[in-house]
Amino acid sequence: MKSAVELIESYRASLQSQLREFLLDRSSLRQHEISRPGLIIVGPDHSWMALDPDGRALQAKLLREHSRFASLVQTLLRLSPEHVRRDAAKATEVVHAIIEQSERTYTRTTEEALDEALEALREQVEAVEALYDPAPGEPVFVPDANAVIWNPDLEQWTFDAAPRFSIVRSSTLLGELDDLKMPRRGESVREKAEGAIRRIKEYARRGDIYAGVPLKADRSTVRMTAAEPDFENTLPWIDPTIKDDRLLAACLEIVREHPHSPVVLVTRDVNLQNKARHAGIPFVEPPTRRPGPRTSARAAGVVPNRTCEFFRWRPQAGRAAESTSRR
Repeated sequence: MKSAVELIESYRASLQSQLREFLLDRSSLRQHEISRPGLIIVGPDHSWMALDPDGRALQAKLLREHSRFASLVQTLLRLSPEHVRRDAAKATEVVHAIIEQSERTYTRTTEEALDEALEALREQVEAVEALYDPAPGEPVFVPDANAVIWNPDLEQWTFDAAPRFSIVRSSTLLGELDDLKMPRRGESVREKAEGAIRRIKEYARRGDIYAGVPLKADRSTVRMTAAEPDFENTLPWIDPTIKDDRLLAACLEIVREHPHSPVVLVTRDVNLQNKARHAGIPFVEPPTRRPGPRTSARAAGVVPNRTCEFFRWRPQAGRAAESTSRR
């Protein structure tokens, strides 16, 4: 499981490797000659030479991946002091200009350009590493409505990779559950949504639900967050009119609050899983619901968890031979 800080560091490592190849093997600089004696040129005196096809392909890849890295850094630093955000933005401009190679430069060698780019990346990573986390290291799981309806018994949720964890229920989740209990939904869906909402109300009676209340002793807690995502300061491709995007934006807010802890989306929705992968958010499917004493595993629809992008699960008891969850 990766925290936001670890994810940012892995992005930097990938960018560094590609920048070395791009600048040292694919790029070159030339100095501008002074044509007349006594003429003094004030300004950048070197320019980038044209790239070959392989160089242009690597340049396009670097521009895309650096944009992804910079967008996540900007999102995580949203509430940092202004000078921190300003320095991070300047570092982004430095790296972008070196990759794009569209202007003259004071840099005399590609080795100098590489050093400048690596230093700028280092500054951004250090700014993220300095973010505060109230509970560093403890995994945080953020379910969508699909997961909660699939298995509403949060007290029984377990994750092999997380002996202790917390579950955060966002305002976006509550909105989805409220929508599912509307008359236009099927009776079964409405009943499940209403049941999930009743459980949320029961958790609130255990204490301060916004600070967190216990689910299972020595294993799990649950808390609510009322904060709405800031769509002006999130990943640029997120669309507030799309339900899945709103949940991802809410998840990113929780990532920002816990930069040193793994924040994991819990969903069975394949489309949402794909979007989470693009946003750099790890995901997992919800644990299967355990059948009651008089209910068979087949009647309860219990199937093993599917392997997800960042976890590898041990099949639970029951129909261990099945590998695909029914939707």
